Formats: sequence, C-alpha cells, structure tokens
Amino acid sequence: MRRYVLAVIVVSIGVGILIDRVFIASNETERLGAATQASSPVDSRNQLNIVSQASANEAVKAYNGQRQPVARNAQQSVQTFGTQTTGGYANTGRAVAANSTAPGVPSGFAPAMQLSAEAAAQAVPRGHQNFNQQSNGARLTANLPQRQSVSSAGGQFWGTPLRERPRHFLFGYGSLMNSKSRGATSGKVTAAVPVRLSAEFGYVREWNFRSPTSKLTALGIRRRGPGEAGSTINGVVYPVEGGSIEKFDEREEGYKRVLVPRDMIQAVGWMALPADGQIWVYVPEGPSGEAGAGLPLPDAFYPVLQSYIDICVTGAMEYREDFAREFLETTFGWGPFWLNDRELPRRPWVHQKAYKKVDALLAKFPADPRRNSLHLRRLPTEYSMHFSAQPAWR
Repeated sequence: MRRYVLAVIVVSIGVGILIDRVFIASNETERLGAATQASSPVDSRNQLNIVSQASANEAVKAYNGQRQPVARNAQQSVQTFGTQTTGGYANTGRAVAANSTAPGVPSGFAPAMQLSAEAAAQAVPRGHQNFNQQSNGARLTANLPQRQSVSSAGGQFWGTPLRERPRHFLFGYGSLMNSKSRGATSGKVTAAVPVRLSAEFGYVREWNFRSPTSKLTALGIRRRGPGEAGSTINGVVYPVEGGSIEKFDEREEGYKRVLVPRDMIQAVGWMALPADGQIWVYVPEGPSGEAGAGLPLPDAFYPVLQSYIDICVTGAMEYREDFAREFLETTFGWGPFWLNDRELPRRPWVHQKAYKKVDALLAKFPADPRRNSLHLRRLPTEYSMHFSAQPAWR
C-alpha cells in the first residue's frame, strides 16, 4: 500500500515538472513572438529555434527521469496542451516531438506531439500563422490591393452627353432672379446663368404688370414703342425639368411664355449658356390679350412694393453689385407710387438684413435724377394720408 501511494506521488510530481517545463517554454516562445515585430525576421527565427530546442531538451530530460507510467500520463498531458495552445506554441510542440525519440520514451509519444502541434497550428489566428511562416523561413506577404491597368474602357464616355438633360429654360428678369424665390416655386434651388438680352430683341423692362389679387404693380417687359431705342435686359437663365415649367406657368398667371431667339441672349459671367434647348421669357398680357402691348403703369391703387423690390435687388446681388446696378439702370417706370411695405419698415434691420445695401443702390440708381424716385417712397401711413388728400384718388 505504501509503495502504491509512493508511486502515485512520483507520477504526480513527474507530470507537474513536465507541464511546468512546457509552459515555461511556451511563455518564452510567446515573448519572442511579440519581440519579432521590432526585430529582423532572421534574428527572431534564430532566437525562437534556440529556445524551442532548449525547451524540448529540458522536457525530454525531465521525462526520462521518471518511471514508465509517468510517460503515459505526460503523453496525455502534452497532447491536451498542444491541442489548446495558440500563436507560436505550435512550434514548441513540434520541437518536443522532434526530440521525443530518446530512450525510454514510448513509441506513440512523438506522433502524438506532432499531431498536437498540427492541431494547434490550425487554431492559430492568421497573423500568428504568418509569424510561424516567417519563423520557418517563408517571406511574410501583406494582402495589399493591386493597381489595375487602365484599359480603353476608361475613355469611352468622352463626348457622350447625359441622357436626361433639360430641354427647357426660363429667363428671369425680376423676382425670378432670386434663388430663394425660384426655389419656392420649383421645390428646389437650381443654379442659374447670369445673362443679358439684346436691345434688338425689342423689349423694355418696366413696372407694368398689375396683379389683380395682390393689388400691386410688378415687373414686366413690353414691346418698345415707335421711335424707342429699346434697352438691354439683364437677368438669369435656369433649367426647368419635369413638371417645373407648369409650376412657373401657374405662378406667372397673366403672363405669356415667349420664346427667346438664341442670337438675342448672351452669358455675362464664366458660366456658358446651355448648348441646346429652348429659352423662354414671361411677357405680361395686355388688355387685348397681346403680349407686351397696352400695359399700364403704377398708380395709387396698384403701387410698387418695397418688399418686391427687395426680392429683385437681392436676387441681382447674388451675381455681384454691378449686376444689381445694371438691373436698376435698365428698369423703367419708377414714380411716386412707391409703398414701403417692409415688415417693421421703421426698423428694417429686424427682418431685412440687406436693407442698407439695397437702399444704398436705390439712392444711386437709376443715376438720372429724373428717373430716380426713392425720395418719393412712403411708409404705409404716409402713403395713405398723402393720396387720400389728393382729389383724384378720393
């Protein structure tokens, strides 16, 4: 009984020594594996092989010092260990297996160690496998993207226009110059090209469209009269797609859409006019239904509104101050029927942030004092009192 107990103790001690040596070798291998990231591949491989060889020798010596039953237990323990290890531990298992042919080692020990090493190698993450390959002399390669050579297909789109291109464009010369105003109708803000209509087109921009719903006089263009020289008209051209043109037709009720000849319009900025498509302009209908003929000027009941002027001037200012100056110089029909209807007109800075720039331009242009009537602009109460006192407006 005592001999049996003693044998058990010896077996336990032997197994403990062997597992301890193997774990020491594994820890040393892991430390060297991390160090290889900062050292050369050759040095790292040499260090790993030396430690693996020394660890294997130590494990075999410890194994040979025990009785035969210990070898069977050690075989099972090392096999279990080799199956559960990861990283560089698989190399240690292979090194132990290579040195397990010493006298006294069972014949099944070396295949078991080799099998455990292969199982560990399969469980190793991809980065550790690359490390093991490097340690065995294989060159480490990264999975980098490869540049593809450009074929003839890369230039096949040159000269090919988009299939869906706008076919209709509008020329805006008043409130339609303002991008926010256009966007309120179309549902989106579209880019516009600053342009100019030729005087040979035969129209003049003027305050001549009376809105029956708003009771105001808005901008329109009319045909020049006999002996008139005519005038250029600056504005913007922008595309209308899908149902947008119908939306603008509805907005410009009381106007007729007239086609503008291509040779009568020019771009004035760095953006060019569209190469094809039709350009339209809205012209007020006169009493007879003829576009641009017989149009009335403002009066006390249909004044020009400052809020409308603000929209037009700030829209022109989107294309520089010179563009706004040209707008004022080439607009006719200014007069005394000018109502300052700004929100809080006595404190315009609250709601109209650009009021100073707008008013400064209105004070200078039109430059002809006979045409400039800013001094006749009146606040709502002043406007009512002034024209109610006139016998012709009672």
